[in-house]
Amino acid sequence: MKGVLICPDARKEVAFMARLHPLALTPFVGKPLIDHVVTSLAESGITELIIVVSDRPDEIRRFVHGGQPWGIAAKVVSDSRELSIAEAREKYVSGDGWANEPDDVVMLDQLPDQEHSPLFSNYGDWLRVMKRELPFIAKAHVGGRELKPGVWVGLNSDISPLADLNAPCWIGDHVWVQDNAHVGPNAYIEAGTMIDKGAIVEDSYVGSHTYVGQLTEIRKSFAIGNGLLNWATGSSLEIVDEFLLSDLKGRNATKVGSSLIGRLVAFGLLLTTWPIIILAWLRNLGSGKPLFSSLAAVPAPRPAHRMNAPVVRYSRLNGFPGIWSRWPEMARIVSGRFAWIGNRPVGSEEVDRLENEFEELWLDSPTGLYSLSDQNRCEDLFSDEAKAHASFYAVQVDAKLRRKLICNLISRALLG
Repeated sequence: MKGVLICPDARKEVAFMARLHPLALTPFVGKPLIDHVVTSLAESGITELIIVVSDRPDEIRRFVHGGQPWGIAAKVVSDSRELSIAEAREKYVSGDGWANEPDDVVMLDQLPDQEHSPLFSNYGDWLRVMKRELPFIAKAHVGGRELKPGVWVGLNSDISPLADLNAPCWIGDHVWVQDNAHVGPNAYIEAGTMIDKGAIVEDSYVGSHTYVGQLTEIRKSFAIGNGLLNWATGSSLEIVDEFLLSDLKGRNATKVGSSLIGRLVAFGLLLTTWPIIILAWLRNLGSGKPLFSSLAAVPAPRPAHRMNAPVVRYSRLNGFPGIWSRWPEMARIVSGRFAWIGNRPVGSEEVDRLENEFEELWLDSPTGLYSLSDQNRCEDLFSDEAKAHASFYAVQVDAKLRRKLICNLISRALLG
């Protein structure tokens, strides 16, 4: 049985929601809206689907992937504007094998079987429908659980026992809620988001992969990336202070190693401090260890296809504890693979122990000889505390923090 699905254009009533992706891909309690609708169509017997798109069709085409996720054949076609149901029926419905009217053509602006509950007429409608449908959709969400009455949580979310959660509330997959954060009532936090210490989210929707900073208050608003809109007044603004609100996906580091000056400094230090090898050899005598230990690290910042990326080889100098054991890593700085300041290198086994998207932020920062965990004296450089420092550095790094770490590195090196 065949059908047509019309994806809405960037409608002016809810234009803010389409700032990062088409409205059809807006997350709704853990899944993009189009996923909810296509799942329903497939369950009703639709096996061939034409999806008509006027806003960013390539993004929807990549998500739909030919209909494979739903076991149907789906084709995305682009149009210059959003068609009405009548126009789409006239243009695409012909021949046999179609669903009966009105099920042959569906407008993706409401949930299945919710004809009188529009989602995109205004921002308030979106939140009202979320509140009403939350218990039913969250219960069906894979891995969804009711943490306490009216508070639903998705898979692999890390919620501090000191966080204050108030129903109705949805916290999606891979969300990190820190100490003393206040979430709810009527708060909807989508996947991959971080709610930092003391932040408040009430009567609001927070889009996926959004960072809400310490003590930031989100009330009666939509927070998507670094954009904030008050749905009660309609006013919106872009937040330029990334410590308050930012897009976690947009913050991935693109710089791999150190700057040219940093590489020249490392080369000069290698030449002038080479006698340390002799001292390390003397101190290492009788230990049974080789002078150099060979190690392998996963490339960072992580490339687009990390699975196919070769590991980065580096060495450790035995005979010295602490910072001076990393002396050979300056050669990796010279080659451009490491930076002076970043997150410490991790191997493939350690990467497998990164349990959620926030811990995986470790790999979104260049590999560094010295890290925020070093400054904070973490004895185990892969402890939960070290993971938190690494994630924090990947999100909050700026020139001031780098300068502070450089000064600390120099102090530690001079004091041995």
